Amino acid sequence: MGNCPSGFTPVGLQCVVTCPDTDNLTNRIVNGESRCVYTSDATKFFALKTGPSISLNPGDPAPTLEWVRVNRAAQYPALKAAFDDFTTKRAALLSTISKDQQIATSFQALQTAENNRAQNPEAYQAARTAYYTLTKGQDWLASERSRLLNTEVLPAVSSYIQSINDVTERKAQQDTTKAVVGSVQTKLISLKDDFRATTTTLMKQVDVLKNQIELEKRRTVVQQRQTYEWVVNLVLVVVSLVVVVILVRKVFFAAPKRPAYTPPTPTR
Repeated sequence: MGNCPSGFTPVGLQCVVTCPDTDNLTNRIVNGESRCVYTSDATKFFALKTGPSISLNPGDPAPTLEWVRVNRAAQYPALKAAFDDFTTKRAALLSTISKDQQIATSFQALQTAENNRAQNPEAYQAARTAYYTLTKGQDWLASERSRLLNTEVLPAVSSYIQSINDVTERKAQQDTTKAVVGSVQTKLISLKDDFRATTTTLMKQVDVLKNQIELEKRRTVVQQRQTYEWVVNLVLVVVSLVVVVILVRKVFFAAPKRPAYTPPTPTR
């Protein structure tokens, strides 16, 4: 099965125009022939002219007849001829159907669509439009289009715009929050660096103070040792002087020894 532009239905490797259900027409194949058949009276129909299917590449959009004219020029003439043939035959067929019959058929289609409205709201809207266009004319159709524009299209567009605005506002808030967080992070990093520098300086000062205290301790110990040695030396000098004095007194001021008494030798 090939690809067909919008408004066409594939039939094998060919394409035929899609019969609009708003006209109570439907696509059918009878004896190998593609037809547009009036749903309330199968004796009213016309044959559809076929056109070639088209090839699509990855990334190509859903093709329209105008897209085919620009991008698939070789297939365009046959597809355009099939569409023009459908337009002519459709007008001829509808002219043979009385308005009363068209209204009756449209009303029946509207009732069927209304029963399945929840499952297929698009079909209901198409059947409603077809029925009231037949019964109330083109003025009603213009009024209905205006009503749909104001009650469905514009609110949907407004809601879409509001959604975009909400997304934009949330993005702006997120950007602001991100900027604030970034600023706080920068300040925290700066404070961290300052704290680290301050801590390093303080530790250096503590080390210097510890070294000074240790040096003072060493100086005190040395001074104490020197004082002790001085006292010891002083004591030794004093003791030495005392000893010398004692020796001098003994040597120079000692009393002279008297000679021992020897009795006289007797004479005979």
